[in-house]
Amino acid sequence: MNNLADMVKDITYFYIKYYYEKELADTKQSKLSENELKNMINKLYLEKSSDLKKYIRDTLKENLKENYSSFSTENILLEMFSDPEYSKHRVCLEILEFQK
Repeated sequence: MNNLADMVKDITYFYIKYYYEKELADTKQSKLSENELKNMINKLYLEKSSDLKKYIRDTLKENLKENYSSFSTENILLEMFSDPEYSKHRVCLEILEFQK
């Protein structure tokens, strides 16, 4: 289960990093301020949460093949989206650290 949670975390960061890099390109910046970053992450969680869930499920199915557990995946997603502030904060900290 822990390995699956780590995979979900990595997939989520990859997904958000895509939008982060797109935001940098669109705004022609080399990094985002903490406020811009929080706004971008909030917007992603509001507008793209169902896309993110689908992306996580599809990526796990593709990588785990017959070892994919719908039940375990849904439990992780439920936990992840039941406390979005915590999840958003962790992603924000991760990107701020990455920008240094």
